[in-house]
Amino acid sequence: MISQCAAEALSSDVPGLNVALVHAEDASGCDYSPGVRVNLEGLLPYLRKYSLDLNELAEKSRYRRGLSIIEGVTSPENAEEFDPGMMKFLLEGLAGCFDLVLCSCGSDINSGTGLGALLAADKRYLVMAPRESAVRRFEMVRSIFRMMELDFDRIILNRFGSRSIFSPSYLGSRLGMDKNRILTIRESRYGDLCEVDEKSLLGYRDGAFKRDMASLKAMIEADCGPEEARHG
Repeated sequence: MISQCAAEALSSDVPGLNVALVHAEDASGCDYSPGVRVNLEGLLPYLRKYSLDLNELAEKSRYRRGLSIIEGVTSPENAEEFDPGMMKFLLEGLAGCFDLVLCSCGSDINSGTGLGALLAADKRYLVMAPRESAVRRFEMVRSIFRMMELDFDRIILNRFGSRSIFSPSYLGSRLGMDKNRILTIRESRYGDLCEVDEKSLLGYRDGAFKRDMASLKAMIEADCGPEEARHG
């Protein structure tokens, strides 16, 4: 959801910006964007040969003006068919066709699609639930990421509650990260409804959530640089 909201906000609010959203998790990822026409499994024969018509892909994956979406792996049995090199090839190719490519990688470090996306990324954001179990899990696998020279530029605390003890200050101190690199996205009261309606939370009158997403959008723009957000 967070990656889709960010992609929608950037493609809507930045004139002329063409954004691609790729779901690299071992799941569809398109619960809130029905009608997506391209998925990773359909690209698998081409990825195996490291040969893609990127212009055709950019056209077929167009979801609405300024935004293209590629669905993730829809059948779990097909997930093992992908290796990290395939995703790196795909994302590096898309970077030449779009101004900005956002990728949702999921949480499984054994996923070929997710790992390939992390390896290809210029900036990496960790979306984390503000729960002890989530923080501990990250602490356990952090050394593996560092062995691969993968680190995260930002942490996004999703579904953050006002009474949560996992404030940016606390989490920054615990993980050795500047608290200003940690952003909170408040939990929306429309979370259940958006699943029924199959659309993102930006489609509802939730001012707090929209303000948080505006902060995330500004963060992405700042990390990309003033020209990079337009020219890739």
